[in-house]
Amino acid sequence: YSESQKSWVDFKENVKFSEDEKSFFFVSDFQGTGRVYQYSVQGNRIRSYGNNKINITKFLRRDGKGNIFASGFPLGSTDNYIYRFDSGGRQRLITKDSGYYSGVVSPDGKYILVNYSNITTPNQLRLINTKKRTTTLLYDSKSNEFANYQLGKTELFYIPNRDGLKLPAKWILPPGFDK
Repeated sequence: YSESQKSWVDFKENVKFSEDEKSFFFVSDFQGTGRVYQYSVQGNRIRSYGNNKINITKFLRRDGKGNIFASGFPLGSTDNYIYRFDSGGRQRLITKDSGYYSGVVSPDGKYILVNYSNITTPNQLRLINTKKRTTTLLYDSKSNEFANYQLGKTELFYIPNRDGLKLPAKWILPPGFDK
């Protein structure tokens, strides 16, 4: 395997072997957006998973049926989701709520244990059943004490730079603040 880009080449930290040890998986953005690549141990590309609409950032697992699980974000978004790609490369969004997800996929791909949060939701531990498409809340770090506090409002907004890119920013307004 070799890779070249005009800017720089990222070091491959999240490389994982297939169960049969005949190939390996990693994430690269050398085609413009992050994708999962599968290469043989001889260094030949077998296939890629992803498209130009999402940026895959982490390979999670390949299950026994050949489905690939990965996390990433839609272009132009601050949200990070978990996706499944079947053996034909078709993509399915597993996580739906806006926010940030990190997860561990069971060997058969039936369950995903995820940490979830967003700008208004403290960390939660959720169990997703990918076959039944159900989610069970296992732990919520937002305790009953949380209701005893008057918190400011958190808002996400974008600031355009001179190149026209919209950079995400957030602020926390004091309680009762009137813009």
